[in-house]
Formats: sequence, structure tokens, C-alpha cells
Amino acid sequence: MLTTQQQALIKAIEELELAQVQKLLAEGLDPNFIDPEQGPPVSIICDGIFKWWEDVSEAYEAGTPLSQEEKQQAL
Repeated sequence: MLTTQQQALIKAIEELELAQVQKLLAEGLDPNFIDPEQGPPVSIICDGIFKWWEDVSEAYEAGTPLSQEEKQQAL
């Protein structure tokens, strides 16, 4: 079972709330834990980046590459 702070970190990562992630880590939260459904926090971050990269690549391969602004907005 995850603590309230661990759940907050997972939520902040999923919602890309960098300030909240930094705050929780600065408060001493140890990120070395495993969410039973999603794995460790670093895996959640990597999964999000990989999904973004897939979307960028698919748009490029379809002949409609995303602009820098669209990439940034999607990230």
C-alpha cells in the first residue's frame, strides 16, 4: 500500500506537475518504491516520454510532422 506522499508523487508525475514532484522530493520523499499497478516512478516517467515519442514518430511517418509548438504542447 502506498503512502499519501507516494500517491501524490505518482499523480504529480502523471500530470507533469514538475513543481509538485520537486516539492515532494525536497521534503525527503524516497522515490525508490514500486506502485503495484505501474511500477517504480521512473518507469511511469519513461512510459510517458515513450508515448509522446510514438505520437511524434507516427505523425512524421504519416507525412504530417508536428511543429515544435505541437510537440511541446503534447509533452
